[in-house]
Amino acid sequence: MGLLVNDTALAAIVSFLVLAFLLSRLAWKPLRQLMADRQNRIAAALKEAAESREEAQALRRQLEEERAAARAEAQRLLERAEKTAREEAAEIVAAAREAAAQMQAAAAAEIQAERQEALRAIRAEVADLALRIAERVVRAELDGERQRAVLEQALNDVAGVP
Repeated sequence: MGLLVNDTALAAIVSFLVLAFLLSRLAWKPLRQLMADRQNRIAAALKEAAESREEAQALRRQLEEERAAARAEAQRLLERAEKTAREEAAEIVAAAREAAAQMQAAAAAEIQAERQEALRAIRAEVADLALRIAERVVRAELDGERQRAVLEQALNDVAGVP
C-alpha cells in the first residue's frame, strides 16, 4: 500500500504539473493580458478623472472670476445710475428754481406795471379833480371866504371819491 500512495501521489503531482503547464500556456497568458488591460483601463480612467477634476476646478475658478467681474460691473453700473439720477435731480431742482425765479420776476414786473397804471389813473383823476376845482373857483369868483369854502368843499369831494 505504501507504494500505491506514492504512485498515486506521484501521478497527482505529475498531473498537477501538466495541468499547471497547460493552464499557464492556455489560460494564464490571456488572463494576465486581461488583467494588464484592466489595470491599464483603470489607470487611464484614474488619469482621466484627475484631468477632469483639474478641468472642473479651472472652470470653477473661471466662473468665480467671471461672477466677481459681473458683480463689479453691476456695482459700477449701479453707481453710475445713482450718479446720473443725482445729477438729473439737481438739474430738475435748478430748473424749477429758475422757473420759480422767472415767475416771481414776471409777477413783480406785472405788479409794478399795475402800480404804474394805477398811479397814472390816480394822476389823471387828480388832474381832472383839480380842473373841476379850478373851474368852480373861477366860476365863483367870489371873495376870499367864499373861495375858501368852495375849495374846502371841492377837497371834501376829492377825499370822498373812491
